[in-house]
Amino acid sequence: MSQWFPDVSEYEGAKKALNGGFYACLAFAAMNVLGIVFIMLAAKNPSSGEAVTQMTGAIFGVLVELTIVLIAAWRFKREKGLIWGTLALLLFALEVFMKVAGGTTNVGWIFFYAAIFAGLANGLRGAWAIRSNEFVDIDAETFS
Repeated sequence: MSQWFPDVSEYEGAKKALNGGFYACLAFAAMNVLGIVFIMLAAKNPSSGEAVTQMTGAIFGVLVELTIVLIAAWRFKREKGLIWGTLALLLFALEVFMKVAGGTTNVGWIFFYAAIFAGLANGLRGAWAIRSNEFVDIDAETFS
């Protein structure tokens, strides 16, 4: 297919897609760490831009999200992750929606968000392909 969306009908393509999901989770985790730093320094919510009244609660919420994303990254690395990856993708989509609706993002971040979204989607594609285990064996077709 393309560099962004590898062909998951073969094991190597599914593995590349899972690696894309792994790296997208790491990028999303880095965004969460930046969000914690932003909460601590600016005392504002990164998604809405409003002042944070309960700093401990806001940081705890981001830490829960960070934990889910890191579990999804670990599951993608272990060639699994369909459930955790789906949860991470939904959390990412919700976070991006909140940032766009709240007006706390700009055009430069949109490209970054699109790359992470594509990586998470690839991770799910790879996890689904590994789970279904219906890979095309090119060598077997050659000798039959």
